[in-house]
Amino acid sequence: PVGFILDGFPRTARQVEIMEGESNGWPHHLRAHFAISIDVPDSICVTKMLGRRICAECGGNFNVNAVNEGGFRMPPTLPNPPCPCNREKNWKMRDDDTESIILKRINDFHAETNPVIVWYETNDRLLRFLPYEGVNDVPLLKSFVTEYLSREN
Repeated sequence: PVGFILDGFPRTARQVEIMEGESNGWPHHLRAHFAISIDVPDSICVTKMLGRRICAECGGNFNVNAVNEGGFRMPPTLPNPPCPCNREKNWKMRDDDTESIILKRINDFHAETNPVIVWYETNDRLLRFLPYEGVNDVPLLKSFVTEYLSREN
C-alpha cells in the first residue's frame, strides 16, 4: 500500500472539521483513514520527560530515567558507546522540563486532543496502542498498523 503518516495532525477538533468536512475543500484522498492513539499513562510521561538530558559538549540527547510500573518497562536511553563527555558537568536538563510545566503541557494536550480521539473513536477509525516497552515497541506498532491496513483493503 502507498500512503503517508501525519504525525500529530489533526490535533484539534477544528482540524478534524477541516479535514473530514464535506464542504471545506480538503481533498478526499488526503483524509485520514484512521488515527492511532499511543496511550501512555501521564505519570510515565512525566517520569520520562524529567529524565531528558542534552549533552552541552557533544549535543547528544539522552534519558536517564527508567520506568517499571503498570506493565510498562522503559530503560534509560543512554549513549552506546558511552558519551565521552563529562556527564556530571555537561548533561543538562531543558529549562522547561519541570514537573509543573510538564503537567501543564500534558493537561493542555489532553484538552486539545480529546475531541479528536472521541471523533475517530465514534466513527470507528481509532486504533489504540500501548507501547509497554517504549521505543522498543515500534516494530510491534508497525506490525499492528500493517495488519489493520491489510484487513481494510
